[in-house]
Amino acid sequence: RIWSKHNQSAERASSVLFDTVAVQLAIRQDFCTMERLNLRVTDDGFTVIDDKGKRIDTATGWKDLPGYYDFLVNRLTTATKR
Repeated sequence: RIWSKHNQSAERASSVLFDTVAVQLAIRQDFCTMERLNLRVTDDGFTVIDDKGKRIDTATGWKDLPGYYDFLVNRLTTATKR
């Protein structure tokens, strides 16, 4: 309902929120298991581990998925001061 405002579709479906984990990782990384991996993107668009790839801090799993959900809901529903 927050995202749809006056749109009645909120009763039937939710909006799609892309990249919420990527944004969260820019803020804090404690919800995820982090590994420094050498990665590259293949010609057909897959990200793969490759010894010659670029070394990147990578989220490879969850440490606290319920905590992330609480964090996300709080960020989306808390009014900001302007």
